[in-house]
Amino acid sequence: MRSFGRLTLDTLTYFTAIAEAKYMGRDERLKALEPMVGVQYKSYAESVDELAGVTAYGPLSLVERDDLLHCYGAPTQALLKMLGDIEDRHRAVCPAVAALCQYCGLNHDASDWDHYLPQAKFPEFSVLTKNLVPCCGRCNGLKGDEWIDGQGRRRILSFYYDKLPTTQFLHAVVRMDGAPVAEFTLSSNVAAYGGLESTVRHHFTQLQLLQRFSEAAPNVFSEMEPDLGHTVKQFGTGAAALMLNKKAISLSASHSPNYWKVPLYQAMAGNDDYMESLGG
Repeated sequence: MRSFGRLTLDTLTYFTAIAEAKYMGRDERLKALEPMVGVQYKSYAESVDELAGVTAYGPLSLVERDDLLHCYGAPTQALLKMLGDIEDRHRAVCPAVAALCQYCGLNHDASDWDHYLPQAKFPEFSVLTKNLVPCCGRCNGLKGDEWIDGQGRRRILSFYYDKLPTTQFLHAVVRMDGAPVAEFTLSSNVAAYGGLESTVRHHFTQLQLLQRFSEAAPNVFSEMEPDLGHTVKQFGTGAAALMLNKKAISLSASHSPNYWKVPLYQAMAGNDDYMESLGG
């Protein structure tokens, strides 16, 4: 959970290239829509401090809507180049997290692209670079078209435009139930969210993140057990706890204090029963 910062890619140039790759009249129809698309792109760029205020263009005819959606729905070399340019930019800016799903931080298979403002309502943004977020299929499906609540407040974090909290608000506890089990919670300290508490809480609820982090924790326990067990047997539980806390500090710096493994490592280090169980 780390901001990529504002995308500076020349968005309308991509739309033009994608439109020119179409045929059977769709290219000409999209060319005719380019002035409107340019105005909408400008409106989006001017509204990034509060994207809930962006207004969809309308009315669009069924043909116009289909043409705009076709820009993303029927891949062309121009579209693939655009997506590749976004990925290159992410790798350059945040190499440690560029391969992760930006919504959950769990999956390295971020092969889906979520339209932050959904295509169903904003077909003019179907190939807007600033509106495309690399994510996993599960997050894309869970988010769907739900991005604002009934009061017009955003439900999902934007990793391009939100100034994400640098204070830890994600916490975990580890308990022994035969095998170690992790439970994740969000902080009750409003100040930890940097003014984004409502959006953060909606984001975690919509994408079922606390549950998914708990489900992913057993893999971490299994992966860490050989090294931790060896350290406990050779040097004691204090050395193993120090190892875990160092990993948490490193991930906090490279990923974020709220990357799910950070509180998990902290909780593992802080549970005496768990640490003693590693000694066999």
